[in-house]
Amino acid sequence: MIMNIAEITTYKEGGAYTHVKELVKEIDANILILTGNTKDFGFSEEEGNLYYHIPRVKNLWDVFFINRPGSYQIADKILEEKNIDLIHFHSPLFTFSHGILKNKKIPIIMTVHYLLDVKLNDAASVIYNRFIKRLTLFIAKNVDKLICVNEEYIPVFKKWGIDSDKLIHIPNGVDTKKFSPGESKIKMNYKNNKIILYFGRLHFQKNVDLLISSFELVKEKIKIEMI
Repeated sequence: MIMNIAEITTYKEGGAYTHVKELVKEIDANILILTGNTKDFGFSEEEGNLYYHIPRVKNLWDVFFINRPGSYQIADKILEEKNIDLIHFHSPLFTFSHGILKNKKIPIIMTVHYLLDVKLNDAASVIYNRFIKRLTLFIAKNVDKLICVNEEYIPVFKKWGIDSDKLIHIPNGVDTKKFSPGESKIKMNYKNNKIILYFGRLHFQKNVDLLISSFELVKEKIKIEMI
């Protein structure tokens, strides 16, 4: 019997979305991808995947999304109509997620993609770090498994009091058809012994501007050649 699985994630934004798109290619199941960070509403189909979009009304730091009142009831109805057997959260990004977790009806797992701490000003860092801890503890009480893509999160969660039986380390995978070792044209053009590569989206959360300015400060000492 084929399972019906709901993947709850962002739409066309961030590593969690890429993670889901690659993950569902390898799962032999009926998949519904439920999103909450767009202005779209309702069902759509894209590249053979079925989506259901619950519109946002506001976003906070492009990380957490506030959905319209009644969104939990909409999500709950869709999950029941699709006879979902398993819910897979990719971080609790949406306000309707709270209702799904609090009123758990079927098995739920969650993959942790978010940062446990951020380097902001002192006040903002304290607020974020405390919020993330409380949020993670709430989630841990209501999910069957907490999947960590970063192995270093596990001892932190244990220290917070999360049951070790709920924690599992599954690192992000790599599509070896797209990314595989081979001859590098960059190494042929640049004779540096070390090449530093940033791989990720160009977004303020990634602090790429800080990376570039750091290189500018030290390039004379370590002979960095900016590409």
